[in-house]
Amino acid sequence: MSIVREISSRIPIHISIIAGVKNAINLEKYLNFKPSRLVPHHDCGKDFVALKELIEISNKHHIEVELLSTESCLRKCSNREAHYKYLVQKN
Repeated sequence: MSIVREISSRIPIHISIIAGVKNAINLEKYLNFKPSRLVPHHDCGKDFVALKELIEISNKHHIEVELLSTESCLRKCSNREAHYKYLVQKN
């Protein structure tokens, strides 16, 4: 991301769900890159306090928040990877 910002400030940077941003503290390390969108971690759709904080800091920094609401696992599912591997094998 730092190299992208050295090249251009106009290229949109989206912080994906893979980054695992679960709260405002996790997001802070990305703010210097001026991201335009954040897709928070799966659990944020079930943790309304963390989601509210993420939305507040995102609004302050003009970051669009995209929430994926189709997560099949329970909040903090310790078997998420195994579940995804199973789903991939079924398809």
